[in-house]
Amino acid sequence: MLTYARDYRRKKLEYEFNNDRPMLLTLYIFFFVVATSLMIVAIYYYNETRELLKTGVNTRAIVSEIITVENSDGKSYKPVFTFLDENGHAVSFENPVSSNPVVWKLGEEVSVIYDPNMPSIAKVVSYWGLFRVSIICALIAAPFLVVSLGYFFFIF
Repeated sequence: MLTYARDYRRKKLEYEFNNDRPMLLTLYIFFFVVATSLMIVAIYYYNETRELLKTGVNTRAIVSEIITVENSDGKSYKPVFTFLDENGHAVSFENPVSSNPVVWKLGEEVSVIYDPNMPSIAKVVSYWGLFRVSIICALIAAPFLVVSLGYFFFIF
């Protein structure tokens, strides 16, 4: 009797997976491709930031302006940082992330790192400021990767 129940469950499981297999396989392959692509992007930006940390110049910047951004959520604010490069030229760059309420104050100093060949490519020296794109891509990719690999390990 126990063998019959086990065989019945196994046949039912095989039927369920064989019946929906083409659609499920396509779905999980799509999940795997999305996850792999996002992980490649995360690794690319991580390596780019690591290279900037190796070859970049660390300096102090001042919040010179706060830009008001109108979006669907209402108003948010972006700081504009200004610093002097190695040649003494003033360089300004806009923080890519806006916030509400205002995080930075006018005249506040912050540490930035920039590429000496292109001073306009600068990042605020903080964990989030340096690795934001890598973290977001990896966080989105992780569930897709776990679900797709779990499916492939289960069926093979």
